[in-house]
Amino acid sequence: NFKPFETTIPVQTIEPTLTIDSVAFLSGNNGIVSPGEDVRVNISIKNDGLFTSEYVTTQLYTESPYITLVNSHINYGRIESGETLSINQDFRFTVDSNAPDISRKDFNAVTFYLAMSKENGYYDIDTFRVDLMSPKYKIVSHSRTTSSTITAGGNYTFITDYVRAGDVT
Repeated sequence: NFKPFETTIPVQTIEPTLTIDSVAFLSGNNGIVSPGEDVRVNISIKNDGLFTSEYVTTQLYTESPYITLVNSHINYGRIESGETLSINQDFRFTVDSNAPDISRKDFNAVTFYLAMSKENGYYDIDTFRVDLMSPKYKIVSHSRTTSSTITAGGNYTFITDYVRAGDVT
């Protein structure tokens, strides 16, 4: 007769293990990536390992045909064990003006890969996805400045006010 035993054992790696802690979009439409935009991104990196990583360098890349990377390399330097580091440098990319709307949930989502090299020649790779969406607008008011009668060959002036209605996700 044996009694089953089940438990969870936390495991922590000895080597520095680097992961993306957060991604902040510093330009664009309130964090939404849109066609034709020049986008700046700040990425915070966390060291989940037991030891310090001395010389962390990073490279951002993507396989999306709609993205052109402008600044894809950043040196983070030293990241202590358990520390999350965000530095005052941004990755930068542009989005093709003819890019279609693509949700981060789609099979062909725009995926970015961050390769994080460490002093021992090893590296970690983490990913994040973005929504690529054209802004959506709605008309909130309209008025006319000419008579309500439209005649052939005549002019009609229509003034429209619109607001950003949000983005479809």
